[in-house]
Amino acid sequence: MVGSSSPGIPLVVIGRTRHISWGITAAVTDVSDLFREKISDDGLHYEVDGEQRDLIIDSQIIKVKDGEPVEFDLKHTHRGPLVPTSIIRNAQVLFGSKLPVYDGGNYTLSWAGRYPGESLFSALDHFHAKTLPELAAR
Repeated sequence: MVGSSSPGIPLVVIGRTRHISWGITAAVTDVSDLFREKISDDGLHYEVDGEQRDLIIDSQIIKVKDGEPVEFDLKHTHRGPLVPTSIIRNAQVLFGSKLPVYDGGNYTLSWAGRYPGESLFSALDHFHAKTLPELAAR
């Protein structure tokens, strides 16, 4: 098998075997959404359909060579991580020109690749196909 991939993707995205080849025809798709979140005053809850839910808080530590470790919390909702508008402002590649107003609000980023599914693992089956009908049957 030969081909190419992208950082973070553990598969050959565009490639070939001795029997079959594959590529990408529509690589730019809408796979991410921003949600405006109502965060509680204590910063520990968010609102969904009028009900309060607990934020998921992951404490992180980044070790710094010859320096003090950096500690911080990543906050998530069921939709994805909270992302400051200062970061969203530079993400036009994800959202085009339809970015939210930079109002300092709380937004979560929902990305299709974050959710479990078969799309990545089903691609592994493709590598074993020897004919196009065999590939289509997988």
